[in-house]
Amino acid sequence: MGLLKSGRLNPLEVVGGGHKCKDIKGIHAMLDKAKELEAQRKEERSKAR
Repeated sequence: MGLLKSGRLNPLEVVGGGHKCKDIKGIHAMLDKAKELEAQRKEERSKAR
């Protein structure tokens, strides 16, 4: 309740309809790149042993 009064929380966010990501495609691209980099590092570590 305090967050609502201070203006740090939108009433719609409580219900679930407020804040949403506008760039879902960009987030998916970042996650794909992170998975790719992790796979490369894992492969490099296995070769080093």
